[in-house]
This record gives sequence, C-alpha cells and structure tokens, in this order.
Amino acid sequence: ADISGENNTIPLSQTDTCTAGEASFTLGEYYRNKNQNEKAGELFLESAFYFSFSDTERAAAALYRSAESYEAASFTGDAVSIVETLQELYPNSSWVQLGKSLLKLQ
Repeated sequence: ADISGENNTIPLSQTDTCTAGEASFTLGEYYRNKNQNEKAGELFLESAFYFSFSDTERAAAALYRSAESYEAASFTGDAVSIVETLQELYPNSSWVQLGKSLLKLQ
C-alpha cells in the first residue's frame, strides 16, 4: 500500500496498514461517540481500506460501522452503497447480514 503525498510516496508495510486501520477505527469510534456520524463514517471507511490488506474480518467490521455511521447521519444512500460493497467484498462475513438488517434490506 502507498500513501501519496504532494511530492512523495511512502510505502507501508503490512504492520503499518494494520496500525493505520486500528488508528482510523479508534478515531471513528471517538467521533461516533461524539455523534459526529459523517466524520465517523469517513474514518471507518479509511479503516476498512487499511484492513483490506491484512485482516478481512476487521475490514468487514469497519465497513459495517461506516454504514451504521452514515445511516445515523441520515446519509442512507451512502450507507446502502457501503453495505452493497461489504456484501460484494466479503459475502461470507457475518457483518453482511448485520448491515442488511440495519438498513432493512433483503
């Protein structure tokens, strides 16, 4: 994984992506607890991206938490798109059914 800056690219190891995923997830929880749901949704999406390199179950959980946050922020369309992505990327994850239940999808 790479994070591109204005003039440089910093390669990230698997350990770095896991750490970044955990940091983004923790910040997402912080903003969710502050009822800043849109910001939380963004951070959970970022966390899912980082976890996708090394821990698919945590990536799926982060996608679910992102959908939950966007739904709480009344961005239902975004929440539905995220649950659809969750189902597409991790069809066997228990988070898929939770996401569908959250949004009352079939």
